[in-house]
Amino acid sequence: MLGIALLAGVPSPSSGHPLSPSLLELVELEGGGVRATWIAPASRPVGRATVPFVDPPCTGQSRPAVEVEGARIVSHQLLDCGSSGLEGRRIGVSGLAEAKTTAIVRIELADGRRLERLVDGAAPAVLVPRAPSAWTAAADYVELGVHHIASGRDHLLFVLALVLITILQGPAGACSRRQRLARLTAAVSAFTAGHSVTLSAAVLGWVNFPARPIEAGIALSIVLLAAELARGSTGESLLSRRPWAAAFAFGLLHGFGFAGALSAAGLPNEAIPLALASFNAGIELGQLLFVAAVVSALALAWRAAPAAAGRKPAIARSCGYAIGIVAARWTLER
Repeated sequence: MLGIALLAGVPSPSSGHPLSPSLLELVELEGGGVRATWIAPASRPVGRATVPFVDPPCTGQSRPAVEVEGARIVSHQLLDCGSSGLEGRRIGVSGLAEAKTTAIVRIELADGRRLERLVDGAAPAVLVPRAPSAWTAAADYVELGVHHIASGRDHLLFVLALVLITILQGPAGACSRRQRLARLTAAVSAFTAGHSVTLSAAVLGWVNFPARPIEAGIALSIVLLAAELARGSTGESLLSRRPWAAAFAFGLLHGFGFAGALSAAGLPNEAIPLALASFNAGIELGQLLFVAAVVSALALAWRAAPAAAGRKPAIARSCGYAIGIVAARWTLER
């Protein structure tokens, strides 16, 4: 990075506006090479240079290629970081405290891991972690799956509507606790099977769809379940009689949404099946915990207010209208 560092130290006329963050991007290539890109503002106060560094240092395979793009200076250079690559090295930018600015450090490793941090004068560097063990990686992706389902309002609202349909509605003969539990288990299992198919297919690159139509379709799937709840069906409709069929079909759609989150997080090239299975397991764990919470809350409500158990159609309609309003807004926004 010597050429880039020297370039970063060249003073230029002072600017009257705060400097925007610089960007240091390092991408590992096959064979131990690293493509380095340093983007910094062209205007920099005298004596306040910011200099990118790698510690322990890598050797330059080429001279820096420098371009001026408007108000930015862009430098590219190929580095040789040896067989270990960037793992275990500190990567950052010096001079941030003096310049009173920040920088973005973006790193893409050969195994598919990605690291992006905002560094400043107090913490000017990041340490590139060693590759985790298989068990550690699996645990990380399970946690990622749980976090995604827990923070995914649309997915949780869909599961809530699905649970309410199986418990509050259905054929007149399916009124025992055991029968409703069987309906719920079948519906949740079908949703799991559906989104597992498209999650795997999308992550492995077999299918690909634009994100916006998928997000809008997910919201619309909630609207359709809400409409079924609002109708107060007693078992006449196909969705009410076989909720598992709708759960599987809509699960195919939701799987593309899960795939987008997993792709954004990055996948280790050498352990894609493990990461995929662990992420899916995390989604199922979070989903089951949510279903258990909803069912427990309903059971406590029936016990606290036995009269409410006889008003299930009215409760279903009220929930359907509330869920439908929220989902319809999401559909229009997306």
